[in-house]
Amino acid sequence: MSDLFHQTRPDPPYPAEVTAFADQLEAIMADGTYDLAAIAAALNAIIGFAGILQGSADLPPQDARHARLIRDASDTLLDLVNSVLDFSRLEAGAVALNADPFDPMAEVGSTIELLEEQARAKGLDLRIEGQTQGYLKGDARRLRQVLVNFLSNAIKFTAEGSVTVKLAQTSVGEGAARLRVEVTDTGVGLAEHQIAHIFERFTQADVSVSRQYGGTGLGLAICKRIVELMGGQLGAESREGVGSTFWFEVELPRAEAPNAPDGAAIAAQADLDRPIRLLLVEDVAVNRELVRTILASFDIEIDTAENGQEAIEAFRAGDYDLVLMDVQMPVMDGLTASRRIRSLPMAGARATPIIAMTANVLPDQIARCLDAGMDDHIGKPMSPARLLEVIGHWSSQPRSEPTDAGLSLSA
Repeated sequence: MSDLFHQTRPDPPYPAEVTAFADQLEAIMADGTYDLAAIAAALNAIIGFAGILQGSADLPPQDARHARLIRDASDTLLDLVNSVLDFSRLEAGAVALNADPFDPMAEVGSTIELLEEQARAKGLDLRIEGQTQGYLKGDARRLRQVLVNFLSNAIKFTAEGSVTVKLAQTSVGEGAARLRVEVTDTGVGLAEHQIAHIFERFTQADVSVSRQYGGTGLGLAICKRIVELMGGQLGAESREGVGSTFWFEVELPRAEAPNAPDGAAIAAQADLDRPIRLLLVEDVAVNRELVRTILASFDIEIDTAENGQEAIEAFRAGDYDLVLMDVQMPVMDGLTASRRIRSLPMAGARATPIIAMTANVLPDQIARCLDAGMDDHIGKPMSPARLLEVIGHWSSQPRSEPTDAGLSLSA
């Protein structure tokens, strides 16, 4: 990681303040005490519990709205925590996009609602114009990350007037559409020579911008790489002292509206028709509580361990149907613990399903979990539906010792 920051370090004639920021980023990433994973883990728990509240049929509408805002804000903060890591992954071509149905109008509306308090505090009119038609298939979280960056900048650099999001959607051939999103403000604007470099890494309009408004100079560079990864385009037009417009365009397949079952429907769909004894290995207490809450309505006996070493000791002493294993933990990580469990000279050591629970979701990271003897993978932030689906699938499989050919991921 340190080498990557050397590669992305700005060269003269960038201001000394920008170069100093690059030094700070490098120091942060080199400092093992600065644990971004711990921050992400805490946010994962907030997102999970907010999702459970949202799915409750007994929650009054106003409280349901508050739960949704908590989840939306936490999703956005999680994206910000991952910004520095995102940039390095995007530069290395190591980011995989999701392709799920989403409603562009709803995504834009929820993003505006998330930021409207900031706009209101400055006396700004934050509004949306235009319409979209139906669902598209793509990575809504990444597109939202771009929009949040555009909107946050617009609000930040606008002292009075308005910030407007304009939406347009046009058909492109059979079964696809071009989505265009513009964010227009009445703020300070940019000079023409500044626009040419605004999407470069560690770039801000000038040194006074960094001093007055803060920021990393990475946000727009990340946006550029996200949109380009989707095969799209982005750009900006601006007049100094008048305002700016930042825009992006992407072409995406049309999609059918997804089914969104409530908590009761998810529980009904889970194939959990017998008692299950489960070992939960997770070092973050609030994440342990989250899993317990999701599984509380099922006949599941849960034992817990807080690191890989405790997991091995618990496995030796108990007869478990399933192991949920975090990957990054103190004392002993989940990959090492899985390998050692698989090598134990006891019944079930090689047959008991071990499921990885981790934010490491890139293909090579999942492959390392499987190579360590794990059977499946649940990504964080954790979806209750996905957790129940995986537990239902693996708890219904016959427990037989694998051959020496090794383990494989079941469909």
